[in-house]
Formats: sequence, C-alpha cells, structure tokens
Amino acid sequence: MSSTLTSLHSLPSSVLLRLDLDLPVLNGELDLSRLETGLLSLKHLLDKGVQHVRVIGHRGRPEGKKVRALSLKPVEAALKARLSSEQAKRVEVLENLRFDAREEANDPSLAKELAKGSGLFVNDAFASSHREHTSIVGVPAILPSVIGLHFESELKHLHVAEQPNRPFIVLIGGAKIETKLPLITRMCEKADVVLVGGKLIQELEHHALAHRKLIRGKLDESGLDISQDTVSQFERFFAMAKTIVWNGPMGKVEDGHLFGTQAMVTALKKSNVPIIIGGGDTEVYLDSELTSKSNVFVSSGGGAMLTYLSQGTVVGLEAIAKNPAN
Repeated sequence: MSSTLTSLHSLPSSVLLRLDLDLPVLNGELDLSRLETGLLSLKHLLDKGVQHVRVIGHRGRPEGKKVRALSLKPVEAALKARLSSEQAKRVEVLENLRFDAREEANDPSLAKELAKGSGLFVNDAFASSHREHTSIVGVPAILPSVIGLHFESELKHLHVAEQPNRPFIVLIGGAKIETKLPLITRMCEKADVVLVGGKLIQELEHHALAHRKLIRGKLDESGLDISQDTVSQFERFFAMAKTIVWNGPMGKVEDGHLFGTQAMVTALKKSNVPIIIGGGDTEVYLDSELTSKSNVFVSSGGGAMLTYLSQGTVVGLEAIAKNPAN
C-alpha cells in the first residue's frame, strides 16, 4: 500500500488536502454523506496541530468555465459548519478545480500553484484517482504525498475482491461505454461472470465484444430499463455468488426508471456474501437496510473502483508511490 497519512510521525504546518467534493444533489439539496468521509482526514490534520489546511476538489463538469451552480462555496459552508470555530479558521477551501481547464489537462503550472506554500499533499479523493488530472498526478510530482484515511479504508475493503471467493459475479450498468468497455474486458478475465445492464446493453451492440463470461441483459419495451426476465436472470446469478461487485444503475433512473435498480437492491439484501457497490449514480438509490449490512461496502468510486479492481492500481496511487512522504 502507498504511504498513508496514519503512518506519518510528524506533519508540516501547512498541508494541501484533495477531497471528494463532487456531492450529488437530492431533491434540490446537497447530499453531504460523501463529505463526512473527507472530514476524517481533515480533522486528523487539525487535531495533529497543522496550522493551515488548503482543501481542493471539484464538482461536476464545468469544462474549464466558471459555473455558479457548480461552485464549492456551499460545500465549504457545510464543511466548516462541522468544525469548531477555531478549526474552521485554519481551513481554506479553494474554488472548483475544474473551473480551470488546466486541471483536466494535467498542467504543471497549475500543479506548482496548488503546491506552493504546502509541505505535504494528502490525496483522500479515491473516486477521482483514476484520472490523470493535475490534482491527482501533477501535485504529487512536486510535494511529498500520502493517501488519506478514507482512501486507505477504500483499499482495505476492495482487497476482498482482489482475491475473491468464487463464483465471483460482477454487474456493470449505467452508460459511458467509452470508459467502461476496457474495464468490462478486464473484468471478464478476473470474474466468473460479468453481467451488463443499463444503457450499456444498447451501447455494446456497436462493439465487437464477445466473451463466454459476458452476459448482456435485455431492455424492456421502453428501452430505458432492464426487463423482468433480465431481473430474474441476474437474481439467479446473485443467488449462486460468493462475491459480488456492482457498479452502475440498471435503467435511466434520473427519469424515474427505477424498476431494475430497485430489484437489484432487493436481491442483494438477501445475500450474505461480500458485496462491493460503487459509483455515485448507484449509491443514490441504495437504502439503509442494504448499506448497513456488515457484508456490504459502498465505495465512493465508480470508475476508480472498477479500474482498481481490474488493474490493481490507479494513477493517483502510482503518482504517490513515486514521491511518498515518510
């Protein structure tokens, strides 16, 4: 495992902390559950006497433009409200990194600006650590770096799927075939069965991907959710599984097509085998009855989780390994 925040015996007076601040919006309000995990590293730094913590992160896809609806100001207010007044004075939250096009371009000039004045970089944004962005791979090239408390917890839980009990069943839904196709291919090599639902069912029709372990579901008449026959088929695979990984909804949930996704949640509640669920789009539609089960881990990452499970690493980890703090 990479150098970790908990392994450090001393800390500099100023630290740059990358958090996952891309909070989903539910019923017009920010879902702050993801913020709570980031507070673990922040409070650790403050409790250990760090005098200045600069927090960086992103929201949405503003494509290098300032978009008011994606500002981090509301996130900053929510974060500081969870600190004491003395602690809040020592914390500075920078504006959305993706307002600057240099973030996604991994621009060295932005990396230098972000790193200036800090003695340590802490990456606690697992969900973004599969992306070669400035704050993920550029900053660690300048500052000695570690992973944060939540990132460390993610890796410990994902280890279950690195050496899974078998049959190992993987369910991948949602869309974004351009990013998920190589992951589906690699998961076919690791899993016993790879089930595909969601819009990916249609998108795979345009790609010559055939594998004996790959099972593509069928959509209902609307074309916006999986069919009842597919639900029944996937339930049978879950019943035989000894390890399950699920990423991505089964239908166009943002438009109310929840049948397939809710059916998967119901099926997983009946299972007592290790279950890993990832991806913000999936996480939003889970319920506490499932997520509170001791055998269930909900990862903060979708693409990051699949990348780590299929490759054994993410670029954020590789960047830290080249310049670890000790």
